[in-house]
Amino acid sequence: MRRTRISERMKKLQDLFPNMDKQTNTADMLDLAVDYIKDLQKQVQTLTDKKAKCSCTSKQLQYSNGAT
Repeated sequence: MRRTRISERMKKLQDLFPNMDKQTNTADMLDLAVDYIKDLQKQVQTLTDKKAKCSCTSKQLQYSNGAT
């Protein structure tokens, strides 16, 4: 029963990540998933930093309308 649940969840995980081969073993799959999530976190941080430095018109309009 435990192995079946783990197998089902690994298949779900496999479906979430691009370029994940069906033949990838569990340890490699988890390594790929961790690397992918770390990359996504870096992308989010980069976009957050860029947004904080933005001096674009839409940001100025938000502040002038009282929105935060």
